[in-house]
Amino acid sequence: MNEKLKDLNLIKKVYLEGYKSPLPFIPFDDEIKRGIFPFFKYEKSLTAIIVPGGGFDFVSLLNEGIFIAKEFNKNEMNAIVLSYGVKENAKFPLPILDLVKTYEFLDKYSSILNIDSKNYILLGSSAGAFLSLAYSRKDIGYQFYKIKNPPKALILSYPLVSLKDNLTHQGSRDNVIGSKLKNEEKEDFYSNELHIDKDFPPCFIWCFNNDELVNSFNSKLLKERLDEKGVINELIIYEGKYHGIGLGRFTPSFGWFNLALDFIKKNIN
Repeated sequence: MNEKLKDLNLIKKVYLEGYKSPLPFIPFDDEIKRGIFPFFKYEKSLTAIIVPGGGFDFVSLLNEGIFIAKEFNKNEMNAIVLSYGVKENAKFPLPILDLVKTYEFLDKYSSILNIDSKNYILLGSSAGAFLSLAYSRKDIGYQFYKIKNPPKALILSYPLVSLKDNLTHQGSRDNVIGSKLKNEEKEDFYSNELHIDKDFPPCFIWCFNNDELVNSFNSKLLKERLDEKGVINELIIYEGKYHGIGLGRFTPSFGWFNLALDFIKKNIN
């Protein structure tokens, strides 16, 4: 299916450090820093939009992006890896706009690629999970940008959920707000746990109990709020201090991906 995009002259080839061969890339801008890596192989299949982490300081494209996209392909699903704005381009809502552009791409070329743009999920890791949650909110996400179709479900790996003290990852918080100064109004506005409603997508969440970068209470609090609103969810907490491990090979969490797929199959119509 990527061949169809080549025919439209949309795909450029880029090299990622640590990867042996060039990868297909569709840039949002001329600098080729923001854009999407398409992994389309199947018609009329579920599409996973993958949002890697990196504290809004960088995007962990290989570990939390490309490698996971290939796992979706192995399971006969399509995938898109998003390279969104970081550093000076991380101040919200700029990264949300990049995720909106990703969906608009999916929708625009759905007939050419023979895919159903209504049938998509988000998989976000760490700061990417924060961005995925923000996009899934009606007030600042998909509905605000007049996208009719919310994601069918979210898969959230060791997610950053809140910007509140004692919960947040400080670097992510500073990049999202655009300042290191205390700002309770913006912290409340962008703390996702305060904006969950009954229409929120089903969520599969996993983390480590002693995560050294993002407090696991983010995941516990998110589950609590989802339960309060009656939103389908599952939380798995593994033993360990790990963070940023992608598929989790050689850690107690290896196998979370298959559990997430089981959750998706059970909870997407």
